[in-house]
Order: sequence, then structure tokens, then C-alpha cells
Amino acid sequence: MPLTFRRLHWPVMLAAAAALGSCGRANSLEGSLVEVVTLGFQEVEVARGDTAVSISYFTKTGTADQPGRDIVLRLVVHLTSVQPNVPFDLAPDLDGNRKAEAVRSVVNDPVHAYAPVVSGAITFDQSPDVEKPASGTFHVFFGDGGDAGKGRTAYGSFTVKSVVAAN
Repeated sequence: MPLTFRRLHWPVMLAAAAALGSCGRANSLEGSLVEVVTLGFQEVEVARGDTAVSISYFTKTGTADQPGRDIVLRLVVHLTSVQPNVPFDLAPDLDGNRKAEAVRSVVNDPVHAYAPVVSGAITFDQSPDVEKPASGTFHVFFGDGGDAGKGRTAYGSFTVKSVVAAN
């Protein structure tokens, strides 16, 4: 599928992501990225640090004695404050500093760094404060580079009962 075809459908994907209501929202992860990696997940975690918020989509692995998880997609958004219900632009700033990056950590999978996020937005329904609920939506477009994702999209929604503190 040519890149221009995907770009023509980008507004449709944005409208679909925006149409998801905040109440009772199901966790979702979709986009043309599925053409190169599996996006199936079991759970979502939102973590908050001093300078970033991350949304991780993962599957559980391991055993009860040695639990683990495969991170299908972790979107790290570099920000210090959040305005609820206001989209935060994920495009790099004028100096080229990235506002967001996406990574993957799946056992026996060669893809670890997705291509750089060149455009997109994230909207939080409420401020993602530690030990508080959080929900929202995001959409990203990947540029050149990384292990996978060039010219592809990812979008989704997330709802968690309690934001965790980032390590």
C-alpha cells in the first residue's frame, strides 16, 4: 500500500480515535503498524514521572514465580504538565527535539525501536496523576529510521484505574 494512500486515510483514523468517548472506553491499539508487527495486548499501564508520561500496551509472560511481560508498544510522551481534554502535539519542536518516542520489548523479536514519531497527538481525559485513574486517546505517524514502522501509523485508547509512578 503506497504511503500516500495511508496519508489520505489519516483524517479518517483521527476521527475514529476522537469519536471514542471517555466513559467506559475500551483499551485499544490499532493502525497500519500491524502490517509489520503484532499489536495484540492484554493490559495497559500508564506511568508518570517528573518529565514524561508513558502508555504501555503489554502481554503477560513467564510464570507465577518469575512473571514478566512483553511490551508491544510503549509510547513515551515528554511533558511536565497536562491539560485535560486538550490535544498535546507530538511532532518534534522547531529545534528537532522529540516530544514522543515509541519502543517495543518482546522476547525473541528483533524490533525494539520504532521509527521516530513525526506527527500525532495525545489527549488525556484527566491529568494522569500517580494512584489516580487516567484515560485518553492518541495517534502517531512514524517517519524514517528505527527497526520498524517507517511511514506507518498507530492509534488507540487507554483507561487505567491507577497511574503508577515511573521508575
